[in-house]
Amino acid sequence: MPTTTPALQKKSNEFMDILQELLGIIDDFSQQMGDGNYLNCMNLMKKLGDHKGDITPVQYIEVLVQRARDNSVVMEHSKRIDMKFRKKRDVKTDEQKHKDPHYCRCNLCDRFIVKDYKKEHQLNDVCRKTKYTKAFSSTTGLKDTSKYAEADLLITKWLIKTGRYSTYFNQ
Repeated sequence: MPTTTPALQKKSNEFMDILQELLGIIDDFSQQMGDGNYLNCMNLMKKLGDHKGDITPVQYIEVLVQRARDNSVVMEHSKRIDMKFRKKRDVKTDEQKHKDPHYCRCNLCDRFIVKDYKKEHQLNDVCRKTKYTKAFSSTTGLKDTSKYAEADLLITKWLIKTGRYSTYFNQ
């Protein structure tokens, strides 16, 4: 059984005084509460009071607090609170990227990218689709290719669904 200190004993006594005061307030409003609510309140007060003999109310509350802290939701929340914030990155303009030696322009989609990321970038869908959209615009002379991009998306979905996507686009 946990031990107590003078400070905990003082808190325990204050807690019991508050329970007694609460009991008096419930008695004062017993006429307006109705029998069911009054009986429920009294049973709850008895449960709190019964713990005085076993352990102090402060110790009982400490057990409840520990149970709450051991709850998986509370533990996950605590982990999230302790996480470090991601450093906010400065967004560079194309002009700044052009001057920065760590950046280069992708020869397929004309975007500025980090030099170390060039191979991975050229394999992603954004680069590939931009490349094809630019080539399509150049060939047809159309400035708005959104309808055709939507058709390309539907065809791509069909290729993925039927397992043929890798056959056509792994180059």
